[in-house]
Amino acid sequence: GALDALYKANEEVKGNVLVVVPDLYGHPLADEIRVIYGNLAGLLCREEHNVTMLLTGREGISKMRNAWRSKLETHPGHTKPHVVNLKDARGVGNLGPSACMSFTIMQWLLASKKNSRFDAIHFADFKGLGYYTMLAKQLKLGLQNSYIVVHAHGPSAWIADHIRGEFAIDTVEMDFLERKSTALADHVISSSQYMLDWCVEDGFRFPPHTFVLQDILPKKKELEVEVQPSTRSAPIRSLVVLLSYNALQESELICDALDIVYDRLAADAEAMDPPRRPRAMHLRFIHLVDEVHNEGDEESSAADDGTSKFTILLHRRSEAWATWILEVQLGNPITYYHHLLQGHQAKYGGLAGANATWGSMLAVMPLVFGNTPMAALETIEAGLPIILTDVGGVKELLDDASTVPKEVVGLADKKVMSSGIVVKPAAKALAWAIGEACKQGVPLARTMIRPIISYRTRNQYYDTMFLRNSMKRPPETMGQRPLVSAILVHRNAPGMAQAALNSILNQTYRELEVVLVDDASTDRAAAKWVDFIEGQWIEDRVAGKVVRIRRELWEEGEADIAAALNAGAAVARGTYLFFMDMRHMAKRYEIGALVRVIQSAGVDVLCPFGDIYDLEQGVPKMKINTAPDIGYLGGAIGPGVVRNVYGALNFLVPRDIYAKVGGFPHARGDVSRQDAAHDFLGAAALEGYNVVPFPSSTFWMLRDEQGSERDGVISSSFKAGAFEGENAMFRFAKSAADPAKPALGAGPDRGEGHRSVSRKPAHGAHARQSKMIISGN
Repeated sequence: GALDALYKANEEVKGNVLVVVPDLYGHPLADEIRVIYGNLAGLLCREEHNVTMLLTGREGISKMRNAWRSKLETHPGHTKPHVVNLKDARGVGNLGPSACMSFTIMQWLLASKKNSRFDAIHFADFKGLGYYTMLAKQLKLGLQNSYIVVHAHGPSAWIADHIRGEFAIDTVEMDFLERKSTALADHVISSSQYMLDWCVEDGFRFPPHTFVLQDILPKKKELEVEVQPSTRSAPIRSLVVLLSYNALQESELICDALDIVYDRLAADAEAMDPPRRPRAMHLRFIHLVDEVHNEGDEESSAADDGTSKFTILLHRRSEAWATWILEVQLGNPITYYHHLLQGHQAKYGGLAGANATWGSMLAVMPLVFGNTPMAALETIEAGLPIILTDVGGVKELLDDASTVPKEVVGLADKKVMSSGIVVKPAAKALAWAIGEACKQGVPLARTMIRPIISYRTRNQYYDTMFLRNSMKRPPETMGQRPLVSAILVHRNAPGMAQAALNSILNQTYRELEVVLVDDASTDRAAAKWVDFIEGQWIEDRVAGKVVRIRRELWEEGEADIAAALNAGAAVARGTYLFFMDMRHMAKRYEIGALVRVIQSAGVDVLCPFGDIYDLEQGVPKMKINTAPDIGYLGGAIGPGVVRNVYGALNFLVPRDIYAKVGGFPHARGDVSRQDAAHDFLGAAALEGYNVVPFPSSTFWMLRDEQGSERDGVISSSFKAGAFEGENAMFRFAKSAADPAKPALGAGPDRGEGHRSVSRKPAHGAHARQSKMIISGN
């Protein structure tokens, strides 16, 4: 009904919706919040919307996937959801797993018009998976008519802040992706007011359209009417331990606690008349399949027979629990637990019947399981007894008056276990809680709340998703084509510099001047090459400058790449400065694409992705549907302290911003061009400038170890006077200029004192032009 109201103006118009989710968790027969995304697809299909579910998890990671496919394909309604499995994320150099998956999703969306047609895109998993997709929209690379929604729940910063675990660079990278996702989204959904308040206090930025889900449980005044807590209890017959990514560490904690519990129960049983053995109980340890085995980790590597060290540990520790039966399950813990309870409810006629006939089941979550707040709330909603360790924040979330009434959580009169209890992450505290539950039992069905009601009310927020823009946005029009100064630093490497120069002068963008800086070259061939280039530019009146830095300025064996780059920028006249490493070759469209994006998107510094090639194979003519070899996050200050996440020495920056940053910081000694780029881009990010990656490969970079080899090949050819020889991979040639093309450097925004590059007449007909050609491309 909520969706129908959105389309009453035009009932024939329906939405194309994409739901991006790692996997379809939960049993397809369930209809609760924990399987919201599978049922969301069915809900939207009943409203006759075209729905696509993009699964980012690996094929087969969920045993329920095939069942979900069958359910969705036979779902009642005029439309059927289309389920697409996205293959493993394509590896991109410099990017972590989540960033690689985020890029892969963006690449899938932009790969064809069919994939980019969606009116609404919903990112269900809050790991920053929508970052590059939203960045592409901001840079106007596509998806301009797509309304992007992010479901923000349990951010990595919250987990890291409360667990206080060891520092991990992947956590900091994830935090950056999540913060950018909320800032760039059109609409953000928060699972609770508590979590939204925490994010705001921690510096997260949210769009004006931010929505908080309705409370899972009714508020206190409604609770008194609708909820009837049970005063009856049943003995525990099964203890389910839900483990997370730290399965070994959590297993040690819970095993220590179970040792204490079993010893106490054994002592109590021994004191009876006649003496008895502790009551039998079924122990189920459930952990994620792919997160336990860690190659190279002695504690978690597999044994010779294929049994994991994790399983060996549990069987060894369980020898002390003589009357308890141990079972180890691989899979999603929450999914398995809910499915297990559903099976017993169906068998015994509901939760109350299952408790009375089969005995109660108690879940234990040691430490933190992924998205603990949501897992706790969902478990409480279903009325399932659970014990949580207090890693910080969980208790505050559960105690929040607007979310869960305090009466629902804790021990009732210190005797009977209620819906859940939060204890310290210590073996004794955990043993006390489990022991009390084992002695006193846990309650039978405590509530009359039907999860389906809560599920339906919570899904009403989707009525805000289909705010369709009936007007097509006009394409951005380029203003005056600004002059770009391409700055290239050369030092004793004429072969590399020649190839880089070829690529710059062959750009499709013609409002260009070139500044070649010779950084105190000592090689005679290099000096001759610089003289040769300068002579050609003077003869052909090319819009270029040669800056020579004298050798005596530096101490023996030292050079200052930062000073050389700044020297080139000092004589540049362009509105924009384009810095490029001499190991790079710009693709023909690079400068034009960067200028177009930086003008239309209003970013401060633009750093493109790149590809790597080697000498033997040369430069491929084309890369189709493959990930770039080099990629960057952007202005991530945290990871930037440890490694370069900003960009290579291949970026475009307005000259005024370059001046405000103060140029490249000086660093004498053996400083690489990559380090120089990191220093400048990091300084710009620290100054608050928007350092943004351009998520498309626009240049080629030679493998590091082959740089000297390539330079030697071409330098030898140059020394022999055969620079245009067939053996040289890159050759310098002259050809007649196309009179229909504007001359290099011509344009309305050349800057004061800019030299035109109109040519001298050659043979009375054509203008002679200096042109660099990349063979085979």
